[in-house]
Amino acid sequence: MWFSRALVRAFALLTPEEQEFALNTTVTYAPQAYEYIRQCKASDDGVTVPTMGKEVPVEKLSEWAWDKVAEHPMVWRSPMNPDRPFLQVHGCCVYKLTTRNPTTGKATVMDDVEKVREVVHNTQKKIYAAENIYAHRWQEGDVVIFHNRGVMHSITGQLAKYKEEDKKRMLWQCTMTSTTPPKPFLDYEGVNNTGYVRV
Repeated sequence: MWFSRALVRAFALLTPEEQEFALNTTVTYAPQAYEYIRQCKASDDGVTVPTMGKEVPVEKLSEWAWDKVAEHPMVWRSPMNPDRPFLQVHGCCVYKLTTRNPTTGKATVMDDVEKVREVVHNTQKKIYAAENIYAHRWQEGDVVIFHNRGVMHSITGQLAKYKEEDKKRMLWQCTMTSTTPPKPFLDYEGVNNTGYVRV
C-alpha cells in the first residue's frame, strides 16, 4: 500500500502548532530498528506499532553504537518540490523525538517510545483517504518500483487469509541506498539536520 503525494499533503493538514513542532523536531530511530521491532505487530494501517512490550531490549540487540543510529528531520525538503514541506517519518521504527526551540536552542526530548509512536501516528493519520492510497493487488510475477523516500508505504496483508505456504507472497526486495541524506525543510544548524544521535 502506497500513500501517493501524501507526505506533502500530510504536512498541510497539520494545525499551525503541529507544523511548528514538526519543523523543529528530529526523529531518532531505534538502534538496529528492524531487529528491535521484529516481534511486534504493526497497526492495521501499517505505519505504527500500536502496543508496547514485544520490542527486543536494546541491550539484547546485535552490536550497535549510538553514533551509528539514524536521526533525520521530521520535515524534509523534497528535491522535486523544494517549496513544499515534506512530512517523512517511519512510524514503526521511531525511538525518540528531539524538539529544539530555534530561537533559544533549548532541546526537549521525548523518549517514551509509546508516546513517541502516538505523536508520530497522530501527525500521519490525517492523510489516510482513498484518493491518496494505491493498494496493489499482487499477482505472481509482479514487480513494483517506488521511491522509498517519496511515499509512505506498508504491507496490505492481502494474502494473509491463505494457510498454504505456496499461496503466500514471497517478496524479494532490492533497495538502492541514496548517497544524499535528507535535508530539513527549515535548516537550523544543529537543530534538525540529518546525522546521528547528539542528545
